[in-house]
Amino acid sequence: MFLHTKDILAGLLFIAFALLFGTQLGGLEGVSLYFPKFIIILLTLGGIYLVIKGIIHKKNKERDIEVVAMGKVFVISVMSIAYVLLIPILGFFISTLVFLFLSSIVFRERDVPMRKSLIISATFTAILTLCVWFGFQFLLGVPTPEGFLF
Repeated sequence: MFLHTKDILAGLLFIAFALLFGTQLGGLEGVSLYFPKFIIILLTLGGIYLVIKGIIHKKNKERDIEVVAMGKVFVISVMSIAYVLLIPILGFFISTLVFLFLSSIVFRERDVPMRKSLIISATFTAILTLCVWFGFQFLLGVPTPEGFLF
């Protein structure tokens, strides 16, 4: 399937999800409506953007063929399943640290030396996990799933 067709289909799917989410707003009122409406607006705008992008590509008659790295898709799929299964055991933050670090190693640039990739991945993982922890614990006051270890 060509890139422009995927863009159009993805855009229509985004718009369909926005409409589906919109039908679920029935019991919400006041302040509790802000976040769902924001997500619906973002989904709709993203869908419209993708549809327009796909139509423009189609008019230009470009034949872009996207190469899919099936090995990476499989590895990330397995890692995502393992991540979800490990949250009740290790806890949210430790599982997130492991998942993000391994994911960044899988998607690392091949022309960058491994030592440098490990340092970049560890730094990225630590900063992002700390930001998520700070956001959930202090800004939102929302508890995260706990495991046996943390």
